[in-house]
Amino acid sequence: MSPLALGLILLSASLHATRDLFTKRSCDKQAFSWWYHVVGLVIMLPSLVWTARSGMLEDGWPYVVASGLVHAVCFYTLAEAYRDGDLSLVYPISRSSPLFVLLWAGLIWRESITPLGVLGVLLVAFGGYVLQMRRLSLNHLWAPLRALVRDRTIRLAWATALLVATYSLIDDRGVSLVSPMLYLVVYGAIGLAAYTPVVLWRHRGHLKDEWRSNWCSILAAGAISPSDIFWPSWRFESRPSATCLRFARSA
Repeated sequence: MSPLALGLILLSASLHATRDLFTKRSCDKQAFSWWYHVVGLVIMLPSLVWTARSGMLEDGWPYVVASGLVHAVCFYTLAEAYRDGDLSLVYPISRSSPLFVLLWAGLIWRESITPLGVLGVLLVAFGGYVLQMRRLSLNHLWAPLRALVRDRTIRLAWATALLVATYSLIDDRGVSLVSPMLYLVVYGAIGLAAYTPVVLWRHRGHLKDEWRSNWCSILAAGAISPSDIFWPSWRFESRPSATCLRFARSA
């Protein structure tokens, strides 16, 4: 991987963490999440002026729709995890998705991964696991597994990691068939459309209050939302864009 690609991915990860910090500080996490996804989609819509010319390959539609639906579920699980969970715990667990990407990329896509790459992914997953241990002892070694059964927040965080891995694998194939920017806009619209009924059903009364209280953070998170994946996908327009996008989203 080139230094530029690595730099873009690290920048993407930093922006991603900042956006989640805004989410954690919000009043109603689901309302906040909905607002910033709306803002992010509005910001990305002008890109259709030049990306729509490439058209949507017929083979790309299943990937775009599937990615949008998985993203919608991910919006919900992540916001719910932040309702009661700390950022320092939820974020690392929810971003442990490279473990699932590693398994599924090999089993489903039959991709070859270097031993060093496997080691790096395992270290990321191990970090997410030990964060839940209060001290290093045999008794506390199983605490994360017990928390997975007893703690709703932990289950939601790991569910989010699983969902991130799922849409990362879908996107890996999708952006090889569709212009990356067009792909991002369309799956974003599909995801928001699927997420909106859930927010309106349970959080409609909080939307106005959330905007009044946190409009600055919403605009900032909305601007971050497309930019944390724009640079990697823009820099690599062919097959390399898929790899860069996948690991940027899994970071």
